[in-house]
Parts: sequence; C-alpha cells; structure tokens
Amino acid sequence: VDMSLFVQDIGKGINTFDPAEFAFKHSDKKLSKERLRLLGRDKFLKLVEKVQLFPGVIEILNFGIKNNIKLGVSSNSTYSWVEINLSRLDILKIFDGVTGIDKAGKIKMKPDPDTYLKTLEKIELSASDCVAVEDSPLGVKAAKNAGLYTIAIPNKHIDPTLFGEADMIIDSIQNFPKEILQLG
Repeated sequence: VDMSLFVQDIGKGINTFDPAEFAFKHSDKKLSKERLRLLGRDKFLKLVEKVQLFPGVIEILNFGIKNNIKLGVSSNSTYSWVEINLSRLDILKIFDGVTGIDKAGKIKMKPDPDTYLKTLEKIELSASDCVAVEDSPLGVKAAKNAGLYTIAIPNKHIDPTLFGEADMIIDSIQNFPKEILQLG
C-alpha cells in the first residue's frame, strides 16, 4: 500500500483513509470488511505496543522537571488513547495537563485551537508563556491559532514545506533549543 494514503491522515485524529475498505476493494472478497477491520485493528495495536519514545524526549522532559517547567499534551487523539499510551510509556505522571478530543465534540480537533486552549487552562498558563512542539501541519496551525510560539519537528513522512507557519523547524527533538524554555 502506498504510504501516501496513510500520511494524509497524520495529525487529523480521524482517518479519511480506511485500510479495511482499501483491502476489501483489492482482495478476493473472502473476508468481510468488518473482519478485515478487526484484523487490521489487532495488527495496529500490536504495532503501537512496540512504539518507543524518540531519542531525546526523556532528556527534554527531565529538563522541564528539573527547571520546574509545566508540561502538557494537546492531542487530536481521544483522551483515553493518549492516557493509555502515555501510561504505557511511563510518562503520564510527568505532565501537568493532558487534553485529547472527546467523542461528544466538546473539544474540537486541530487545526481548531481547543486542545491547546484546554491544556493552557489545565496548566494555568497563558499562551505567551508557553512553547508548542508539533509534528503535523494541523498541529502547528492549532498551536499558532492558540497564540503559542511553535516549534515543528516534521514527521519523516510529511513534506517539511507544509510547516511554514511554525516559528522554528528542527529535524529532531535532540536538537531542541532548551534556551527557549528559559526565556521569560
């Protein structure tokens, strides 16, 4: 399957590409779409279990803790998904505020700034006192819409030119400019 079919959904929180639909269209139709969806979900969850933090993430989080910097997460995934995965990686307790979308639509998806605004409320800071780190163009737009200084770390599957709204673009969290966190 062409990776570009998956990449179009990065950062959207919802999928416009349906792998089960694609597999069904391109198969001998021996398995139903529902069965293909279940098989795909099972495979996806097994892959997610193997996901580890990028090199440098723990160092940045520890820097934040050491320097009493409040840390938050604003995600286009559901809160339960974010909570499960941050817990699995043993970093949930590090964050002062975590926001994900909800199925009721009370928190709107990026590029709407809702997730950022809710996280700012939880950590009791204003946008001018915070820095957002984003890996998707929609996330950059949401952070900017919320008034945050935004650093983009483009996903290797996304064209870096789509991150033009970011205040800064870096190629890795390992190159994160810590001095930005000490301003103000």
